[in-house]
Amino acid sequence: MKKLTIALLVAALIAIALWIALGANNNQDQLTVDEDVSGDSDNKDPVILDTGLDGTAGTGGTTGILPFKSGASGRVLLGPTCPIQQDPPDDVCADKGYATTVQVVEKNSPKSSLFSNVETDKEGNYKVVLPPGEYSLQALGGRPFPSCSWQDITIEPDSIIEVDLSCDTGIR
Repeated sequence: MKKLTIALLVAALIAIALWIALGANNNQDQLTVDEDVSGDSDNKDPVILDTGLDGTAGTGGTTGILPFKSGASGRVLLGPTCPIQQDPPDDVCADKGYATTVQVVEKNSPKSSLFSNVETDKEGNYKVVLPPGEYSLQALGGRPFPSCSWQDITIEPDSIIEVDLSCDTGIR
Protein backbone atom coordinates (compact mmCIF):
# COMPACT_ATOMS: atom_id res chain seq x y z
CA MET A 1 0.00 0.00 0.00
CA LYS A 2 2.89 2.36 0.83
CA LYS A 3 4.54 1.66 -2.56
CA LEU A 4 1.26 2.47 -4.37
CA THR A 5 0.94 5.79 -2.51
CA ILE A 6 4.54 6.74 -3.38
CA ALA A 7 4.00 5.75 -7.03
CA LEU A 8 0.85 7.92 -7.25
CA LEU A 9 2.66 10.84 -5.62
CA VAL A 10 5.57 10.55 -8.07
CA ALA A 11 3.13 10.36 -11.02
CA ALA A 12 1.32 13.48 -9.78
CA LEU A 13 4.61 15.39 -9.45
CA ILE A 14 5.64 14.40 -12.98
CA ALA A 15 2.26 15.52 -14.33
CA ILE A 16 2.60 18.89 -12.56
CA ALA A 17 6.15 19.33 -13.88
CA LEU A 18 4.98 18.63 -17.46
CA TRP A 19 2.05 21.00 -17.06
CA ILE A 20 4.41 23.78 -15.93
CA ALA A 21 6.98 23.00 -18.66
CA LEU A 22 4.35 23.07 -21.42
CA GLY A 23 2.70 26.21 -20.10
CA ALA A 24 -0.01 26.36 -17.50
CA ASN A 25 -1.92 28.89 -19.60
CA ASN A 26 -1.49 27.30 -22.99
CA ASN A 27 -3.42 29.67 -25.31
CA GLN A 28 -1.13 29.54 -28.34
CA ASP A 29 -4.06 29.36 -30.74
CA GLN A 30 -5.41 32.72 -29.61
CA LEU A 31 -3.56 35.95 -30.23
CA THR A 32 -5.07 39.01 -28.58
CA VAL A 33 -3.46 42.40 -28.86
CA ASP A 34 -5.20 45.19 -27.02
CA GLU A 35 -4.45 48.60 -28.46
CA ASP A 36 -5.84 52.03 -27.76
CA VAL A 37 -8.69 52.56 -30.24
CA SER A 38 -7.76 56.24 -30.52
CA GLY A 39 -5.19 55.20 -33.14
CA ASP A 40 -2.17 56.15 -31.06
CA SER A 41 0.62 54.49 -33.01
CA ASP A 42 3.41 55.90 -30.85
CA ASN A 43 3.59 52.65 -28.88
CA LYS A 44 6.65 51.00 -30.42
CA ASP A 45 7.30 48.52 -27.61
CA PRO A 46 7.55 45.08 -29.22
CA VAL A 47 5.65 42.21 -27.69
CA ILE A 48 7.12 38.77 -28.23
CA LEU A 49 4.63 36.58 -30.04
CA ASP A 50 3.63 33.57 -27.94
CA THR A 51 4.24 30.60 -30.21
CA GLY A 52 3.11 27.02 -29.96
CA LEU A 53 5.40 24.06 -29.50
CA ASP A 54 5.54 23.62 -33.26
CA GLY A 55 6.76 27.21 -33.78
CA THR A 56 3.42 28.55 -35.02
CA ALA A 57 1.01 31.07 -33.63
CA GLY A 58 -2.68 30.63 -34.24
CA THR A 59 -3.36 28.36 -37.16
CA GLY A 60 -1.63 30.48 -39.80
CA GLY A 61 1.92 29.62 -38.85
CA THR A 62 2.95 33.25 -38.33
CA THR A 63 5.83 33.83 -35.94
CA GLY A 64 7.81 36.90 -35.05
CA ILE A 65 7.82 40.04 -32.98
CA LEU A 66 4.68 42.10 -32.42
CA PRO A 67 3.30 44.63 -33.10
CA PHE A 68 2.15 43.67 -36.58
CA LYS A 69 1.60 46.68 -38.81
CA SER A 70 -1.61 45.24 -40.18
CA GLY A 71 -5.16 44.78 -38.99
CA ALA A 72 -8.62 46.32 -39.06
CA SER A 73 -10.30 49.31 -37.50
CA GLY A 74 -13.74 50.80 -37.77
CA ARG A 75 -16.97 51.41 -35.98
CA VAL A 76 -19.84 49.20 -34.88
CA LEU A 77 -23.10 50.89 -35.85
CA LEU A 78 -26.57 50.22 -34.44
CA GLY A 79 -29.61 51.00 -36.57
CA PRO A 80 -32.22 51.79 -37.53
CA THR A 81 -32.91 53.96 -34.49
CA CYS A 82 -36.30 55.37 -35.54
CA PRO A 83 -39.39 53.41 -36.60
CA ILE A 84 -39.98 55.51 -39.72
CA GLN A 85 -37.17 56.46 -42.09
CA GLN A 86 -37.55 59.92 -43.59
CA ASP A 87 -36.45 61.38 -46.90
CA PRO A 88 -34.29 63.39 -46.55
CA PRO A 89 -32.81 61.44 -43.63
CA ASP A 90 -33.16 62.96 -40.17
CA ASP A 91 -29.85 63.19 -38.21
CA VAL A 92 -31.73 62.14 -35.06
CA CYS A 93 -32.45 58.80 -36.74
CA ALA A 94 -28.88 58.15 -37.95
CA ASP A 95 -27.21 54.89 -36.94
CA LYS A 96 -25.49 55.17 -33.54
CA GLY A 97 -22.19 53.77 -32.29
CA TYR A 98 -22.60 50.55 -30.30
CA ALA A 99 -20.31 49.61 -27.40
CA THR A 100 -19.71 45.85 -27.61
CA THR A 101 -17.08 43.19 -28.31
CA VAL A 102 -15.80 42.44 -31.83
CA GLN A 103 -14.89 38.79 -32.45
CA VAL A 104 -12.21 37.79 -34.95
CA VAL A 105 -12.29 34.29 -36.45
CA GLU A 106 -9.56 33.09 -38.80
CA LYS A 107 -11.23 31.75 -41.94
CA ASN A 108 -10.75 28.06 -42.66
CA SER A 109 -9.42 27.48 -39.16
CA PRO A 110 -10.26 24.22 -37.43
CA LYS A 111 -13.70 24.50 -35.83
CA SER A 112 -13.81 28.21 -36.79
CA SER A 113 -12.16 28.96 -33.47
CA LEU A 114 -11.92 32.44 -32.00
CA PHE A 115 -8.63 34.04 -33.03
CA SER A 116 -8.99 37.29 -31.09
CA ASN A 117 -11.51 39.73 -29.71
CA VAL A 118 -11.45 43.41 -28.90
CA GLU A 119 -13.72 45.76 -26.97
CA THR A 120 -15.07 48.87 -28.65
CA ASP A 121 -15.09 52.23 -26.94
CA LYS A 122 -18.41 53.81 -25.92
CA GLU A 123 -18.84 55.22 -29.44
CA GLY A 124 -18.38 51.80 -31.08
CA ASN A 125 -14.84 52.42 -32.37
CA TYR A 126 -12.44 49.48 -32.44
CA LYS A 127 -9.00 48.55 -33.71
CA VAL A 128 -7.50 45.08 -33.84
CA VAL A 129 -3.93 44.26 -34.89
CA LEU A 130 -3.73 41.07 -36.95
CA PRO A 131 -1.15 39.21 -38.99
CA PRO A 132 -1.90 39.05 -42.73
CA GLY A 133 -4.59 36.51 -43.60
CA GLU A 134 -8.31 35.98 -44.10
CA TYR A 135 -10.69 36.60 -41.20
CA SER A 136 -14.35 37.07 -40.35
CA LEU A 137 -15.41 39.84 -37.96
CA GLN A 138 -18.63 40.07 -35.97
CA ALA A 139 -19.82 42.43 -33.30
CA LEU A 140 -21.57 40.63 -30.46
CA GLY A 141 -25.25 41.47 -30.32
CA GLY A 142 -28.12 40.34 -28.14
CA ARG A 143 -30.86 37.75 -28.32
CA PRO A 144 -32.75 38.38 -30.48
CA PHE A 145 -31.66 42.00 -31.03
CA PRO A 146 -29.45 43.68 -31.88
CA SER A 147 -28.53 41.20 -34.58
CA CYS A 148 -25.01 41.76 -35.89
CA SER A 149 -23.80 40.35 -39.21
CA TRP A 150 -20.45 38.73 -40.08
CA GLN A 151 -18.01 40.61 -42.31
CA ASP A 152 -15.30 38.72 -44.24
CA ILE A 153 -11.99 40.57 -44.61
CA THR A 154 -8.53 40.00 -46.04
CA ILE A 155 -5.61 41.58 -44.19
CA GLU A 156 -2.58 42.48 -46.31
CA PRO A 157 0.90 43.09 -44.85
CA ASP A 158 1.54 46.58 -43.46
CA SER A 159 -2.01 47.87 -43.89
CA ILE A 160 -4.88 48.68 -41.56
CA ILE A 161 -8.21 48.37 -43.37
CA GLU A 162 -11.37 50.25 -42.43
CA VAL A 163 -14.31 47.95 -41.68
CA ASP A 164 -17.57 49.23 -40.20
CA LEU A 165 -19.82 46.55 -38.72
CA SER A 166 -23.63 46.77 -38.68
CA CYS A 167 -26.05 45.64 -36.01
CA ASP A 168 -29.80 45.62 -36.68
CA THR A 169 -32.02 46.92 -33.84
CA GLY A 170 -35.13 45.27 -35.25
CA ILE A 171 -36.96 48.62 -35.29
CA ARG A 172 -39.17 48.93 -38.38
